Parts: sequence; C-alpha cells; structure tokens
Amino acid sequence: MSLHQRRDVLETLAALFGTTSVAGLPFRDDNGDVLTGVVDRIVDDLAVILLEDDGELVDQTTLPVEDLPGPAGEEGSVLTLVMDGDEIDRVRYDKPETKRRRADAEDRFDEIAD
Repeated sequence: MSLHQRRDVLETLAALFGTTSVAGLPFRDDNGDVLTGVVDRIVDDLAVILLEDDGELVDQTTLPVEDLPGPAGEEGSVLTLVMDGDEIDRVRYDKPETKRRRADAEDRFDEIAD
C-alpha cells in the first residue's frame, strides 16, 4: 500500500470519528481550495451547504445527504471541503468545530433569554 493510499485510509477513518486531522497533519487539499462548509438545511435529500473562507460567507452548494460523512447529515454540521472549481472533491466532518459553534449559539441564546 502506497503512502497516499495509507493516508486516504487514515483520513477516511478520521472522518468517521469526526477528527479534523490525521496524526497532526492538515486535511490534504490536493491542489484544491479548502473551505469551511456549514449544513444550513436539508431539502429533498440534498444538504444545502454554506461555504466560508476565512470566516466570511462566500457561496453555497448542495450535496446529497447520503454523500455526507458520518454524523454530518444534520443542520449546523461543520465540514471541511476541498473544492475543485465549483465541485466538491473531498469532504470531512469537523466534530470539534461543530460542537464549539453549537455551544456558542447556546450561550448567545442564554444571554438573550436572561
């Protein structure tokens, strides 16, 4: 098994467990643009994903829910995406960032409710 094949296997396993890197290495971009995506809503088995670059909303795209990794098939899930032009080349569920954003949203709601 080549180094790239082993890394692909490790990245797949990491995606299943919701980690954002493999052995401390960043998600490989394979010469594509790496963006953050947030599942905004699910309509007719398609996830509408808002695309962010450096924290700024830049675009949106769709992906069949069945193509989302692991537990990313719900609204608010944060993804790391490698884009090839307008197409999604690779996607990974970012469990820690999803948890952080959900906790931040709950904190803001609690502040408003007080």
